[in-house]
Amino acid sequence: MRLTISDIADMFDVSEGTVSRWVKSDGLPCYSVKGQNRFIKSEVLDWASVRGLRLSRAALRSSDDIGFDFSSFSKALRLGGIHYGLKGTDRESALRSIVSSLRIPNDVDEEFLYQLLLSREGLGSTGVGYGIAIPHPRKPIVLGRSDSSVSLCFMEHPIDFGAADKKPVDIFFLIISNTIREHLHLLSMISLAIHDDSFRKLLIDRASPELLFGDLERIESFPCKIKKDEVAL
Repeated sequence: MRLTISDIADMFDVSEGTVSRWVKSDGLPCYSVKGQNRFIKSEVLDWASVRGLRLSRAALRSSDDIGFDFSSFSKALRLGGIHYGLKGTDRESALRSIVSSLRIPNDVDEEFLYQLLLSREGLGSTGVGYGIAIPHPRKPIVLGRSDSSVSLCFMEHPIDFGAADKKPVDIFFLIISNTIREHLHLLSMISLAIHDDSFRKLLIDRASPELLFGDLERIESFPCKIKKDEVAL
């Protein structure tokens, strides 16, 4: 579904003029259809995720693409695993180290996955602030398993990843999803989690898997208390 400039303005509760400015000066992906700007929802949410933009209450109420079931995030993270002490001195070597750490079938071409991640970074850094990045392929891919996964990777040293807040990055959430819907859901869940002060502190402290999953269970236990209009993508 291609969205109009009015749809995007409603999605983020901003003026159409602001959306036009995003297109002209901030790289918001759009397409010209019969002289009118049109947008693809998955690309807009991907763009917004690296800028910490917040969806409006109305957009969250009307969206059937994004749920708030944290249990799927925990499940995906357990599948992808938590990895410590990865080496890398720049964007390329960090992504290679992350790909090498993944729990993927032996017949999957690691170089292919690396190139997909590198290609996505070429469109703009997936660094979201707080020293955190969320690299992912632009489109869903299937890696010989039915479930999507999230891998949490801690670098040995922070690196320049071109994040919007200019801070070096040493914490990576890598999303491997089978469908666009799962990708958007996991992207939303990660964003919501890293904006939780307690969970983010555990990330910064490089806490153990037991502590990290324990805190996710805390969040999972009261999703209804989270103000959904305050979710930053």
